Amino acid sequence: MQDESVPCIAEDKNLSSMSQSCSTNSSVPSGQETNARRDFEEIHFASDINKMGSTSDQSKGTLFTFMSYNILAQDLLQTHPYLYKSCNPKHLEWKFRLDRLASEILAIRPDILCLQEVQQNHIPSILKALSALNFEHIFKKKTGMKTDGCAILYNKNVFDLVEKHTVEYYQPNVRYLDRENVALIAKLCLKQQPSSCFIASTTHLLYNPRRQDVRLAQIQLLLAELDHISFKGFDCQGKIRRLPILLSGDFNLKPHSAPYNLLTQGNLAYHNLTQRTLEPPTDANLATTGHIFLPSELGINDNCQHYDVVSQSYKGQARIQNTDKNRMLDENRDFSNKNPDEKDPHNLFATGQLRHALNLVSVYDHHNRSEATTFQDKWVTVDYIFYSQHFSPSVDSDYDGYLILQSRYSLPSKKDCYKMNLVIPNAYLGSDHLSLAGRFYFQGPKSNGKECVPKDK
Repeated sequence: MQDESVPCIAEDKNLSSMSQSCSTNSSVPSGQETNARRDFEEIHFASDINKMGSTSDQSKGTLFTFMSYNILAQDLLQTHPYLYKSCNPKHLEWKFRLDRLASEILAIRPDILCLQEVQQNHIPSILKALSALNFEHIFKKKTGMKTDGCAILYNKNVFDLVEKHTVEYYQPNVRYLDRENVALIAKLCLKQQPSSCFIASTTHLLYNPRRQDVRLAQIQLLLAELDHISFKGFDCQGKIRRLPILLSGDFNLKPHSAPYNLLTQGNLAYHNLTQRTLEPPTDANLATTGHIFLPSELGINDNCQHYDVVSQSYKGQARIQNTDKNRMLDENRDFSNKNPDEKDPHNLFATGQLRHALNLVSVYDHHNRSEATTFQDKWVTVDYIFYSQHFSPSVDSDYDGYLILQSRYSLPSKKDCYKMNLVIPNAYLGSDHLSLAGRFYFQGPKSNGKECVPKDK
């Protein structure tokens, strides 16, 4: 859901060129015809991947399509009708929108579909509309009274669900973590290769443009969960092995913002950034965030890891609250007064800098392109697909297996969006966000799942 009426964008890649139009008010120019198309753009090493994926030898790897889409919960649309006053009322009806959403999704045919703003009582109708894709699903509703949440749908003929994890960003009495947003994480394995697993995850972060600090805290918590869940074990040299990661969703943040930089660069010095907005101060009188961000009592350190988990070689428990199971540890344990030299040799709390080791990159190019995924006062990118990058099958990394991006579903430029002068949802697109998708080559572990654990000293 956005805070303004929004222009329309290009039609689905498998739909013929069409006139896209909608009922407009005086502030939005009337619809006009467009031949713009969205296609899958090949990445430079795709030809080699195709050769590997086309072989009959399953051990060579698997090609699959991953899609992420904020589909606009109907309850939210109806609660804020003024945001969609430029749209034809017919195009805002759920039955009509579902037909348009399903048409686009069925054209792309994802093997994994991550959805945000999924209204819980609409899940049966969504599954029915997408029945041709053989989906199983998992779902996590937002905490509180909201009726929508996040869902992960996966092709049951291709993948098996190994584990499901839900993440609630609302943590009692924790500053910054006082909102009802959630995340959903699935550990999936290939049906024909049970030892070949990876992580698929999705989230919907806080919208409020003025609260970048809240989004950063939500990301820190999510990264700690991904760090924990992706951990697989140790190799013979005692090196950590992780499962490859896909992370998608509506992050409600722009490229190169502070939270985005943490995700893609693996580090962020937050202590000297302004409170709330997390920007470099332009005035000496502006208050900065300081060194203390999340409280140490939560047990998430500045490496974006659960302290109780990593301090016990990944065998401990996390202390955050979660609806699936109670994962709170002894609340009397307090790390806030630790002597760094004696109790915490790494001094990983209140350092003023966040770090993580997941090596995440975006499917889309936010450096050389000016793409858009929705309209929030202006055309912006707030939706993303990130994945753990493995530079080459011949290069060792922490990941047990690897994902390589073969192609991505193109996004229109901001300039093109303005040029069209249309609104969404419309006659052809069923949401106020644009869908994202990537085709990946996945290679499982070389060891076929046989772990080599070093002997105890």
